[in-house]
Amino acid sequence: MQHLAEKPIPITLEEVLDPAHSALVVIDVQKEFCESEGLFPRTGVSIPNVKKTIQNIAELIKVARKANVKVVYIQHTTLPNRSGDSASWARFMLKTFNVTKLEDIPEFCLDGTWGHEVVDELKPRRGDLVVKKHRSSAFIATDLDFVLRNNGIKTLVTTGVTTEGCVESTARDGQLYDYMIVTPRECVNSENKKNHEAMLDIMSGRWDVVSMKDVARIWRSNGRAK
Repeated sequence: MQHLAEKPIPITLEEVLDPAHSALVVIDVQKEFCESEGLFPRTGVSIPNVKKTIQNIAELIKVARKANVKVVYIQHTTLPNRSGDSASWARFMLKTFNVTKLEDIPEFCLDGTWGHEVVDELKPRRGDLVVKKHRSSAFIATDLDFVLRNNGIKTLVTTGVTTEGCVESTARDGQLYDYMIVTPRECVNSENKKNHEAMLDIMSGRWDVVSMKDVARIWRSNGRAK
């Protein structure tokens, strides 16, 4: 630990990942995006090897729970009749679905629907935090920062889909909100391998991009995880 103007600054990964102030954030691992019956796979936006990514996140969640690390789930949520869409977001959706007419933008991740649910392998438990978001970043128009600070969180371990989309947006905003960010590379994924690899490279210049084994090792060595 070093100090800057008398403030303690975590330097080592062990200090950054102290379970006492860390949260594991699971971003958009929802049925709409990750199950074969979901809208995204059915429209050709499937994520390769997504089941392996889900398995990796599940393993890290187990370690996190044993180490008393807070687990936070982020659910992308669309409001009925697209009432939450701005002009900017609608134009983004046109590009996402590669359509030219607004009426061709499908509704997805509607609250309470099957596609909105977190995949069965990663179901939230009682005591976990669940935050619904309406934009790529989980910090936009949500209470995420509020609940994190009220739970003493200083470090976010960001996992989920997609790497260059909602994961990066949430992680970048998290850093700008003064959270330390760690991204386990085996726990994020994208439908575009080139974009995935490029974004991991960009991320590594801004925060810690590490192996999930390093995260698990540090949390296990804390003494509360066996």
